Amino acid sequence: LGTPQPAKLRAIAPSSASPFRLALGGEFDRWYEVQASTDLFSWQNLATMPATNTVMGFGDTSSAGFNRRFYRTVTLP
Repeated sequence: LGTPQPAKLRAIAPSSASPFRLALGGEFDRWYEVQASTDLFSWQNLATMPATNTVMGFGDTSSAGFNRRFYRTVTLP
């Protein structure tokens, strides 16, 4: 598979099921972790997901409980 390209995150329109949603753009057949933080120092893993397509959706159902939240992805080996 070679060296993976970094995943790209972008916010997409909220839904009734999830007030905050992300589109994760990555490489097909790679695994990614979606992580969240309130302070950019401590990161919590929210999901580990395979790239079954080049763009996948992710909803953070617990985002309403935070004043602010930051997101990142980690490409797994």
